[in-house]
Amino acid sequence: MPSLLAFDLDGTLVQSETLKAVSYGWAAHQLRPDLPAERVATAYGPLVGNSRETISRTLLEQFGLREAALAHDPDQEPWRTYVGLRLERYRAMLADGDLLRRHTHPEALALARHARRFSRHVALVTTSERWAADAILNALGLQGRFDTVVTADDVPEVKPDPAGYRLALARLGTDGPDAVALEDSPAGVRAAL
Repeated sequence: MPSLLAFDLDGTLVQSETLKAVSYGWAAHQLRPDLPAERVATAYGPLVGNSRETISRTLLEQFGLREAALAHDPDQEPWRTYVGLRLERYRAMLADGDLLRRHTHPEALALARHARRFSRHVALVTTSERWAADAILNALGLQGRFDTVVTADDVPEVKPDPAGYRLALARLGTDGPDAVALEDSPAGVRAAL
């Protein structure tokens, strides 16, 4: 029996990466109405697992959104303006429990619900902030299913940095050799390793 079964959230338990992609596309379209939101949403795919800043800076550059972001809010860094718009849409999506439940990975969700049968400890380690993780866990009925929940708010660096997994291990008083992580992105896998 592993000492820890650690779940990623976005892309592993729930297809929130799809929702994030839609929100990045929506925000880009708000900045540049001539830019199809679907194009930006598709470009999000290879960026999964990176920090919000990295994703935003990359998409701003790739789609020439910097000037539009500056025009939208000249007092803020362009990537922060873009993130602010994107979060408006994403928060609304996370408030829709039915939408979240339609975007689950049923097998991973079932494993999370019964994980204590297979491991001494169960953790959630996510690059999402606490508010987003809580919204998703509440909608999916997973609050209280984890011995510890580590979010971006708890660590100085997010995946691919291993800080989240290290914190989960420390909180649970265990070490990593027999721990198992369930991840969906290269950045997450690097963090878990």
